[in-house]
Amino acid sequence: MGTKNKLLVALDGSETSFEAVRYVASVVSPCNWDIHLFHVWDPVPEGFWDFEINPLGRAQSEAIRAWRVRVRRNIEEFLGRAQDYLITNGFDNEQVSVRIQIREQSKGVERDIAAEARKGGYHAVVLGRRGLSNLSDFVIGTVTQRLIACLTDVPLWIVGKTVDSDKLLIGVDLSEGAMKAVEHVAHTFSCGLPLESICLFHAIRGIAPERGRIARSFAPVEQKQWMSRATGEIQRVKEEIEKVFETARNCLEKKGVPSNRIVTKVVCGVKSRAATIVEYARQEGYGTIVLGRRGLSRFKEFFIGRVSNKVLNMVHYRAVWVVSSHRG
Repeated sequence: MGTKNKLLVALDGSETSFEAVRYVASVVSPCNWDIHLFHVWDPVPEGFWDFEINPLGRAQSEAIRAWRVRVRRNIEEFLGRAQDYLITNGFDNEQVSVRIQIREQSKGVERDIAAEARKGGYHAVVLGRRGLSNLSDFVIGTVTQRLIACLTDVPLWIVGKTVDSDKLLIGVDLSEGAMKAVEHVAHTFSCGLPLESICLFHAIRGIAPERGRIARSFAPVEQKQWMSRATGEIQRVKEEIEKVFETARNCLEKKGVPSNRIVTKVVCGVKSRAATIVEYARQEGYGTIVLGRRGLSRFKEFFIGRVSNKVLNMVHYRAVWVVSSHRG
């Protein structure tokens, strides 16, 4: 199996996690990628760890062994089905590997996934928005949330209930993280990512209502001056983002993206940049949204930028790529 372009697809055996398999089959060219299907298996239910020292628990050890055999068989069948799906969709047997790793007791599942991602030299980790959980699809699963937090040096492709689309939107701003997102898309395209359209998108917030009320309390001349400065600031941002668009376009074209497949869009006066990104992607049929981990905001949260985090929590029927600004 080759090692140049590898995707790690983390699966938990749920049908929602199978969306990650369908997404990979639909967006990357089979001839250029190795796909590693990966499952971290806990052979003992979390609530049963103390049974060996509990007299009542010993009586149930046979039930635990039976549970273990059943769960192991189910996950093997699930991974086999995922492998068959990819092969049916054009991947060779040699391109699709399957691995089940026993969970380390001292670490969570997400830690094992992150460790594998770092040591395996993967292009990205692909996983479902949520997996085995009683929570609604409108909530990001616990393992996915924790993986976003701990895996800060490998891109994550987080897949919801996907729509088939060969259109991709990149949230672009003046940050390093946004340009890293562009570079990730460019490299992925060069490795075999058939796309009909790539949109470089930027949203500029309007004047907040409270600031407008303050401005109206000024004398007419001062009010006019304040509004003029605000309008000038918006124009300055538009001019700066056009320069970023040009840099991003050049990056994409150097990796082989035809110029006629690259479009740009600036939306001004929005209340929420995250909501605007999500709504525009929905209206225009973009199946994938790509964001920098710490982009689209002048403020930094501990693990992920504010807008990127909001988009992740708002998107349910497309994929979101979260790209870090560094590796290693």
